[in-house]
Amino acid sequence: MTNQNIKRATTKLMVSAAALLCSVPVYAQEAPQEAEKADQSAYNEIIVTARQRSETLQDVPASVTAFVESEIQTANITRPADFIGLTPGLSQVQTVEVGDLQVNIRGINSGRDTESSVALIVDGVLVTNPNALNQELDNIVQIEVLKGPQGALYGRNALAGAIILTTRTPSDSFQGFLKAGAGRHGLLSASGGISGPISDRVKASVNAYRRQDDGSFTNSFRGCDDCENFIEETGVTGRLMIEASDAVDLDVKARYSKIKAGGVTFNASLALTDTATAFNNPDFFEDPNQHEFIYLNRNDPDNQQESFNISAKANVDLGFGDLTVIGTYNDVKNSFISAGVSNSFGIYNANSVCKAEYAAALANPTKYAVPSPFFFTPNIANSFLPPYPNITCGGYQYQQRDQRDWSLEARVTSSGDGALNWMLGGYYANIKRHLVVAYGGDLGTGVQQKGFVPSTGPNPTDLLYDDDLYSNVYAGFANAAYDINDNVEAAVAVRYDVEDRRVSNNVPKIGPQTPGFGAFGAPACPSGPANCSYYINPFYNANPTLSAIPGRSKSFQQLQPKATLTWKPSSDLTVFGSYGYGFRSGGFNSSGTTATLVQAFGNLALPDGTRNLNGLSDDFKKEVSKAAELGIKAKLFDGKLTVNGALFHTVDINGQDFSFFAGPFGSLRVVTNIDKAILKGFELDFRLKPSSRLSIFGGVGITDSEIKKYTTRPYTVGNKVPYVPSYNANLGAEYRLPISNSVDIVTRVDETFVGKTWFSPVQEQILPNFFTAFGFGRGDFSKQFRKPYAQTNLSITAQAENWDVSLWSTNLFDKKFLAEIIPAPEFGGSFIHDSYGRTFGVRASYRFGGN
Repeated sequence: MTNQNIKRATTKLMVSAAALLCSVPVYAQEAPQEAEKADQSAYNEIIVTARQRSETLQDVPASVTAFVESEIQTANITRPADFIGLTPGLSQVQTVEVGDLQVNIRGINSGRDTESSVALIVDGVLVTNPNALNQELDNIVQIEVLKGPQGALYGRNALAGAIILTTRTPSDSFQGFLKAGAGRHGLLSASGGISGPISDRVKASVNAYRRQDDGSFTNSFRGCDDCENFIEETGVTGRLMIEASDAVDLDVKARYSKIKAGGVTFNASLALTDTATAFNNPDFFEDPNQHEFIYLNRNDPDNQQESFNISAKANVDLGFGDLTVIGTYNDVKNSFISAGVSNSFGIYNANSVCKAEYAAALANPTKYAVPSPFFFTPNIANSFLPPYPNITCGGYQYQQRDQRDWSLEARVTSSGDGALNWMLGGYYANIKRHLVVAYGGDLGTGVQQKGFVPSTGPNPTDLLYDDDLYSNVYAGFANAAYDINDNVEAAVAVRYDVEDRRVSNNVPKIGPQTPGFGAFGAPACPSGPANCSYYINPFYNANPTLSAIPGRSKSFQQLQPKATLTWKPSSDLTVFGSYGYGFRSGGFNSSGTTATLVQAFGNLALPDGTRNLNGLSDDFKKEVSKAAELGIKAKLFDGKLTVNGALFHTVDINGQDFSFFAGPFGSLRVVTNIDKAILKGFELDFRLKPSSRLSIFGGVGITDSEIKKYTTRPYTVGNKVPYVPSYNANLGAEYRLPISNSVDIVTRVDETFVGKTWFSPVQEQILPNFFTAFGFGRGDFSKQFRKPYAQTNLSITAQAENWDVSLWSTNLFDKKFLAEIIPAPEFGGSFIHDSYGRTFGVRASYRFGGN
């Protein structure tokens, strides 16, 4: 969107200064004294670019949720979770680490360790690394969420939809801003920027921000409330817009950010139904929604993310249309280290450090107390300890996900002057990733944050997955829209993607490094690691004659068509229907994954007598979604009421499902494929503006999902697709009260509702697990879902022409709910993450300069 379009749209949209909480944005900010004079129809003139061309929100034939700058301010939208919670059909989970944001649109989840299912476009540039989304929304002036498969427009990672972010362009005159805020849990934030012309043809801007938050969780063993889910984030962005000639414009932007945060803030919730009965202890079979969270982790969780991005976009006026060429480079480094889950399986019980700590725990039961049903005993082999304990023999886990990529896109777009509008283009991307998952002994002398640590190091490696992955992506695309008559438009789009992927492995053929490793579960190395027949990657156990883990390569291709028909019987009514494909590439699990899990769980007998984990593979397939949508957009009562609705039906083929396995090896993140699932539902949102001061808005999204076939876990057929709330809804209001000729008080309240959510395909099933062989009972997962919840957000903002001050609260009434449940069926329980709880604060901003 051009700066001129933004100014024109935002000026008109001032009449309400409030926003549709879910799918319709509020008007852009204007001087308070002009609000009463604004045209009531201005709301319908918001310009969006969801189809890569400028259209009004109510005219675009697609389900789009949009937030403009004034709503971003009054709704206190500072991070992606804030606007995701205000959008029907959209949900998110971010618990393990800061770069691990999973976005779910209409039942299709981003997932862990896969390509994203949602395309991210910032200022017209496709961002290759999905980790880039979960950052501070600094200097954002518009957000658009486009729902349903958009592969024909945005490529291989748009099978669920697209998120389009627009930042403020450099200004024509010198101006700037300063913002600062503070809040509960040690929240401090500050940002600022300047913008203006450098010459007649060059404009520039520089923005920087800093945010820190101690988090809401307390570590009761270490006695600290800023050492679990804290976050510190710093970033700076520079941008140049150059009018190289009357026909050529350049837009160059660079961004650097650094994040330090906590990670893996989980408790365990057991599902051992027989054990609960045998020991008369309901804690063995608890409702995770009623769990009392206690954090005992002795380690310092450390999540680091550093990213650098640069993009250059050139627009050339060809007369008959525009040529756009976009080049990007991204370098993102992400890692975290935290306590492991090893102590639940006792694999370090013979270690001398563990023995000493057990003795200390038994001598000081108050300090080393663990929640029921976990316990210490004099005989450490019989202890039953939580996964993230207050002792070193829990070991550690380290993960690293680095990505470096560059891409080039070129497209030619028609001028849009006639009945036919078209686009033709091509795309190439080169992607390199380094993925590491490591587990080992924590000997209490510190940790080195890297994949392989030898026996001479402070935290020797006992289990290692270390892969380099390479991708070359090629695509060609075209689309056209034709006005059949004044009321009917037909549009077709097509894209063909090819992704060539290969992986090479870096794990040496050696045995575990920690003395005492394997006391319970994995075999020990009595004569030392060099002579061990058990290796730090079980691939070597299954293939002892090989001296190295071989590389793998695969190619994934997909044609992604989309057709849309739009009918406008009047200027106040739009009816549209569409059918389209979406696609994300398949890929590789860590080398050795299958060998590890088959060794640990392959002989578990299922209720039907078959073996567990049928069809598990170190590879996973491409995912394809095929979706039909029928929608309507209506303006009633001279634009005072807008109502938008849509029905959708999606067939998801080979859905990429994240599974979590915990066992004697530690823990593993694995991607498998749900062969077929059906997702269907509807969305409805409205916005009512009974007066120039009051806006009332709301929406609801209903998603009904069903697994039709799942080869790896065939007993889950008929269950719900994981990570899909049965519904999400919102209801809110915003009221603007002028208190002088220059100052307004804007009060906004948002109530959000989220329905029952399963987080694993394993739901009502009762399954054997690792502990079954030891008499601990079967796993009953009928309670392992998140119950429905609601929360209230409130903000009160004083606005003037060049300053504003806001008081705000998120989760005002401190409603408790689970942020995520990660079932590990073979472990006999789940890993659960608490919600943030109530927070509140104050924020102020000041704008200077300008005309």
